[in-house]
Parts: sequence; C-alpha cells; structure tokens
Amino acid sequence: MSKKIRLTFAIILLAVSISLLLWGYLPNRRETLERVIPPAEMQLPTPSSLLPDIEPVS
Repeated sequence: MSKKIRLTFAIILLAVSISLLLWGYLPNRRETLERVIPPAEMQLPTPSSLLPDIEPVS
C-alpha cells in the first residue's frame, strides 16, 4: 500500500513539475501602453538651459 501511495505522489509531483517548467518557457504577453503627450511637452529645450550655471570664484 505504501508503495502505491509513493508512486502516485511521485507521478503527481512529476506532472506538476513538468507543467510549471513548460509554463516558465511560454513567452510573455505583449502589452501596449498608450500615453497622450501634449504638444507643449514635445518642444526641445533651449541650448542655454542645458549648460550648467557656473559661478565665478572671487
């Protein structure tokens, strides 16, 4: 009786392990995110705003 229980448990464990292994190899779902960007945010920064503010040392 003990051998049958162990064999049944081993088969169930093997089936669960194989199903999880196959599930891990499936490709991910493709998700797309649409964002609305207002035109005011699509402007390029001015070149002077990219320069660091350097203060002279006295």
